[in-house]
Amino acid sequence: DVFSALGKSEFTQKNYQGTIDALEKIASQTNETEIFAMMGQSYYQLNNTDKAFTYLDKAIGAGAETSILYFYRGKIKLDKKEYADINK
Repeated sequence: DVFSALGKSEFTQKNYQGTIDALEKIASQTNETEIFAMMGQSYYQLNNTDKAFTYLDKAIGAGAETSILYFYRGKIKLDKKEYADINK
């Protein structure tokens, strides 16, 4: 898919807004953990932690086992002082 390839390219270049712009076009039509992971990390880098958390959770829920996703999700909870749920 063209948008997936463009999103991956933008992510590799650390153009996080470009990543989001490309991948939003296909995010609702996929269950690919890699798409959700790139979107979550991109939103995190742009300080949109609510959307970052949503996509990180989707990636993890869809089966992604990359530790960086758990790190970002835990960091968001820590920053929001949601200590009771930090391990979930």
